[in-house]
Amino acid sequence: MFFKEWRRSGNEKANELKVFGLTEECPAEHGNPTDCHLHAIREMSLRERCGLVSELGSADLIKILTLHEKCLARKKLKKAVPEMESAAEQI
Repeated sequence: MFFKEWRRSGNEKANELKVFGLTEECPAEHGNPTDCHLHAIREMSLRERCGLVSELGSADLIKILTLHEKCLARKKLKKAVPEMESAAEQI
């Protein structure tokens, strides 16, 4: 495993694993969309991604997860109601 020794516990460890999972591919579009805030990170090697994610602080992990949730909600809204695309961009 490329992760450094687990220095996190509980929710922090769970958040680190969630963020690392998001660096694999977009769960909404199953790939690496260019409009995603994680696009550049997904292009890194596995070792680079592991190192980067393991160095993030708790606040950064939460910020990434929050941005992901907003993006996911926006994509779901666009898909469900295409004419609401401009409203979806407000999320």
